[in-house]
Amino acid sequence: MFKQNSKNKNDHEENSTHNFDRPVEVEDYPQTAITDDKITSFIRKIRNSDEKLVVPHFDLVTGRITYPLLHDICENATDVSFLENLTKPSIDILEKSVYERIAVCPNHPNSYDVNVRFYCPKCNSMDIEKLHLFEHKICGYISEKKNFVVSEKGMITQCPSCNMEIKDCKKELRIPAMWYSCFSCQKKFDDVVMKLHCREFNHDFDTNMARTITIHCFKLKDLETERNFGSLLLENLKNLLLKFEYHSEENCSIKGRSGHYHNVDFMSRDDKNNTIFIFLIKSNKEVDESQVNSKIIPILDLEPTSAIILCSSISVKAKSLAARYQISVIESLDSNDVVSSLDELISKKFNIMEIT
Repeated sequence: MFKQNSKNKNDHEENSTHNFDRPVEVEDYPQTAITDDKITSFIRKIRNSDEKLVVPHFDLVTGRITYPLLHDICENATDVSFLENLTKPSIDILEKSVYERIAVCPNHPNSYDVNVRFYCPKCNSMDIEKLHLFEHKICGYISEKKNFVVSEKGMITQCPSCNMEIKDCKKELRIPAMWYSCFSCQKKFDDVVMKLHCREFNHDFDTNMARTITIHCFKLKDLETERNFGSLLLENLKNLLLKFEYHSEENCSIKGRSGHYHNVDFMSRDDKNNTIFIFLIKSNKEVDESQVNSKIIPILDLEPTSAIILCSSISVKAKSLAARYQISVIESLDSNDVVSSLDELISKKFNIMEIT
């Protein structure tokens, strides 16, 4: 449905060269073919994912950034241009946000295989151990863990001072102090020397010299609205509309006359191309005129046969504004109430159509 003509995209692997201290950018990719069907499918994939995000996968060895969810819609997993296009004002479906910032070597900025190393400040050895002092709250005994009775699993089970059994370490013990011990020079110290290590070229660099790159994720706009459009309500609406020979889809992205894409929470169509668009406004407060106005824009651009707003409560002025544009309002988010009201609305329209 609603196909947009576009050239096919050639596969393109991401170049791993990036500027210092800047977000990871993709070099000029060929424009991806975007269709309404593909966008609708992609929205469903995001909503059904565990993270509810388009999450990046980052290979520290190769520096390759991929978005596995793109594979599910037959797109190149490295093609960030597809995702970037969906953030543009003309489509406005996704929102880009920072997922992670990665430290990179200042001398080898294209090598991302960096790890943290801790050194002894006395002899520069990495053979160090973190130690804790434990205090038995009941008797006040304070010592290192090795002086307590410890189980095979490494849990402190008894105090050597009062011989009392320790059943809950979190409640019966506290840690008043912590320090480090070096096995090379036998020195004890409070603070370690921390450096970053460039694994590919085998050298250290100071943390304050590190450069960073930003890796982005992409999330759906109005995700909370989609989350609250309950599966039971959706199923009941689909069944009701089938009675009137309408076939339905949820969370559609449709291109209007202006060329802009609009999100429609629930769309139904019959074989005569009559359409019913349902918009959900989820709010604990009374819906006002500005919220109705935000739905009028896509309705005028998409020109559905019928448009309906679902909300828990709406002001008199907002309801009057909706009526002016022939938008029906159902003031309930209860599944049974919504289905009953929608049944009544559609039945009235069918009766009018039969009379005329």
